Amino acid sequence: MPKNGSGNVYSEWNRSRNEQYRKEGIIRLLDGVDPVKVAMNPSKQLYQDGNWQIAIEVLAHTRNLESCIDAIEQISSETKVNARQCVPIRFVPLNKITIEHKYGLAFDAWVLSEMLGHEITVGRIIHGDGHATLSVNVAPMFRDIQKVTTKVN
Repeated sequence: MPKNGSGNVYSEWNRSRNEQYRKEGIIRLLDGVDPVKVAMNPSKQLYQDGNWQIAIEVLAHTRNLESCIDAIEQISSETKVNARQCVPIRFVPLNKITIEHKYGLAFDAWVLSEMLGHEITVGRIIHGDGHATLSVNVAPMFRDIQKVTTKVN
């Protein structure tokens, strides 16, 4: 039984497994990245600065919404000169991704979009034993997220 008595053994094991996978995923993501290009717990100002490649443990928030994003990668736009795009990343230890995982990623992108003032349409899920990467077009899910968040607020 967990020490704090707040859950059952399975839920505590699952939480621990998710956290360990996230930590391992972050280590893999940062492999080969110059440490000065990594931002830990960044503020909104840092996003506007643009002098980073990977942001870790991002707390994105709006007036009424908040999301703790595992990581964000900032990549150069292939279509616009001097434009950069933020790509939220989620780590999921399972080999099979569900629609719930995709909607979780879409929620991350939605809150980040609202916070930064520009739409983020693509995110990535790193998952499974092989740390496979799935790019997800999250924009089509924004309408559903907006409906749900409007009801909650």
